[in-house]
Amino acid sequence: MKPRFPLNWVVAGMFACSIASASYAGEPVSGDHSALPALEDALWEGELDIRIKGPLFSQYTATRRQDLGTNQIPVGFSKEKSEMNVDGMIKLRFQINELGETDLILVNRMTGDQEVIFEHRYAYMDERQVKKTRVKLDTRVQVLEKKSTAIQIDHDKSYDRIDMEMGTLRFQPNGRMRKRGEIQISAELQLEVWGEARTVYTEEKNPQVEEYGTLKKVSEYRQRFIYPISFDLLIKHRRKQVSGSFQPKIDILDPLVPESEIPDGKTVFNHNVTVSGNYVLRPLF
Repeated sequence: MKPRFPLNWVVAGMFACSIASASYAGEPVSGDHSALPALEDALWEGELDIRIKGPLFSQYTATRRQDLGTNQIPVGFSKEKSEMNVDGMIKLRFQINELGETDLILVNRMTGDQEVIFEHRYAYMDERQVKKTRVKLDTRVQVLEKKSTAIQIDHDKSYDRIDMEMGTLRFQPNGRMRKRGEIQISAELQLEVWGEARTVYTEEKNPQVEEYGTLKKVSEYRQRFIYPISFDLLIKHRRKQVSGSFQPKIDILDPLVPESEIPDGKTVFNHNVTVSGNYVLRPLF
């Protein structure tokens, strides 16, 4: 079972400005997450905050049918449901000088949890020998498969560079940086978070087989979630501190990837996730 992260956002893997462009490796930085590299002759320091918070719910049901003459009879049934809660923050801090050169640090924090419950019921005919005899009879065996997956997300990483895999982040200053001007910031980023996952699988057969009555397996692994986010922001300045809000572009996707391969399943999905952005730009001269 590999649930996927449900948030689909818009931001890009080349760092660029109107003066020069460069490519960076997206490795996490060590030490203080809030430490911003000092840029020589920096004129402005800015901070962008994006918040993502809310629950998501999804349910999937499907019935497998088999032709029997002119009729179709149900021979299997699957149902699956997922609940997910996310609470995330993306913080971008940067300094920019008169030439448009920029230093930055990006902090990607996310906490959350996801629970996925899967059940599959079906039956099959099995030839079994009657105990203490040589007689074999066809027996209808009913099977119940259950899979419960819990994922805990606790992610906190910082980056001082953006690489081609993460996306692109662009700063484009216009006008006079020491007086009246503007800075356009655009981004298309593919950010990732990791969660610790634990899946418990059980299989019950009725009547029981000789080998086992209930089969149980437990697996633990790390689950990776990718979410793309984008925004296009224009900040105008006149020597004084400015602040405001902006709206990142985002689509909320269903977090449930159905375990069942039965065609024509029915899915119900809804969410109450909110996304918002704020910025502040401070003069350093």
